[in-house]
Amino acid sequence: MACKKPVAAFNVSSNPEIIADNETGYLLNNRDIAAMTEKVEFLIHRTDLREKMGLAGRQRVKEIFELGSTQKQVEALLNRIYSGNKTYES
Repeated sequence: MACKKPVAAFNVSSNPEIIADNETGYLLNNRDIAAMTEKVEFLIHRTDLREKMGLAGRQRVKEIFELGSTQKQVEALLNRIYSGNKTYES
């Protein structure tokens, strides 16, 4: 996603937190190789969709993982903790 490419990944572990299904790529049932193959082949033939999802993926990476964004998330969490609001939701 950081390279402006859509992704096809299994819906396991932290993938759903990273990939916005049908926006930045596809989340597929675990070990469903046929579905994975189908989505990759679909993207091969859809340049417009690849570019659109790739740009959305890059934007998502910037929002979630770049240092400035991460720093803001940590600061917001610390502000909530020190202001007495001890909910740890992001």
